[in-house]
Amino acid sequence: LAREHAGARLGRGGNVRVEVLDTPREPAREHRLGALAKLTEKLSLPTARITSRWSPTLSLTMAGSPYPTTESLVADLQWAAVRNLAGPVVKIRKQEELDAVAEKIQNRVEDEVYRLAEITGRILGSWRELLVAIDRAPSSMLGVAAEVKDQADALVYDGFLKKTPSEWLAHLPRFLNAAAGRLESSLDQDDAKADQVAQAEEMLEKFKPDSLEAEAAAEKARWLIEELRVSLWAQKLGTSVKVSLQRIAKLLS
Repeated sequence: LAREHAGARLGRGGNVRVEVLDTPREPAREHRLGALAKLTEKLSLPTARITSRWSPTLSLTMAGSPYPTTESLVADLQWAAVRNLAGPVVKIRKQEELDAVAEKIQNRVEDEVYRLAEITGRILGSWRELLVAIDRAPSSMLGVAAEVKDQADALVYDGFLKKTPSEWLAHLPRFLNAAAGRLESSLDQDDAKADQVAQAEEMLEKFKPDSLEAEAAAEKARWLIEELRVSLWAQKLGTSVKVSLQRIAKLLS
């Protein structure tokens, strides 16, 4: 029988509440999200202050993001900045511990938000270029273009700044540029390369994490699949780690 655990969970409007969770992994995950929500609420700066540091070019780029409003984009930038600076927060149990973390990082949050905004600008620039390339793909590449569009949609979407792990966010422009490179590649070997990616995605889909360590392995595999795409279609861009179908299979074994 699953044991019950108490943990902090985000409620409507971003409020934090405590409720009983029924799996051993849920409390740590939800407590982390709750602590980060409280820290972000405590440290958030006005949207106008954040955007005042953006250049005209960056402001224009940000306006074309998949986020519905500038406020929602800035909110996720601030959440991601706090996440990056706060480090592990699962051990925070008392208000004074939360306050200590907030005091420690508060003077660095604004600069971290700006750093992430610049990265986001590069991501959105590559994303827009990829969408244009997809629209201009010749009829012979329509199948490939559809797959590339699915890849783009899985990388850049409303909420991607919170969902993308901090260590992978800066790699998104390279992944998007590699996708554009696929559209420019010959179709001769595309099926064989796409089959490797499909095999990796199938392994990940079938993988059922039963521990926090297994969840971490699945998360890493998801991003190694992006690196696999780079290695197959855009070798000149290079990969950040050694990657192959066999390495992904071993990670998920």
